[in-house]
Amino acid sequence: MSGALRNVDLVIPGSTWDQNCDDVLTYHVNAAYMSDEWQGNERFECLSNVCTVQYFERTSRISSADVKQQRRF
Repeated sequence: MSGALRNVDLVIPGSTWDQNCDDVLTYHVNAAYMSDEWQGNERFECLSNVCTVQYFERTSRISSADVKQQRRF
């Protein structure tokens, strides 16, 4: 899935937690990024065996769930 973010090559929608490592290998992902609220969570830490994992500071008062609800994705 491509979008309007110029620094993002590919966004892989997730439907299960178990798909993370398979997706990284299938799509030849070299780096995964997520908010720091997931740091230390085994669901993402396992990715460090197959790609670079970077965490960014979560922006307070902004929720992707809220954005999805407002835009009715």
